[in-house]
Amino acid sequence: MDIDMPNVNGIEGVKLIHQHFPSIQILMPTVFDDDEKIFASICAGASGYILKKSTPVQILQAIEDVYNGGAAMTASVARQVIRAFQQNTFIETMKR
Repeated sequence: MDIDMPNVNGIEGVKLIHQHFPSIQILMPTVFDDDEKIFASICAGASGYILKKSTPVQILQAIEDVYNGGAAMTASVARQVIRAFQQNTFIETMKR
């Protein structure tokens, strides 16, 4: 699921999919690496969030990880998530 799509953006798409098919795991491969989109995607139900600039091997590993019940994230995205929690900015980001 990408974020920037016509008609329904990917974040809204994740919400819709989870309303009708809650067991489906969704990986967000995207170019967006800002906190707002990362957290909105995760809160909407995405099981992983990787950047499209990832190598093919990393993308395949992320797909496999999510398929097997894991939570795949590009390392730089994981660092942003950790930093936001450490600085308690996660809630502030989600209020926007």
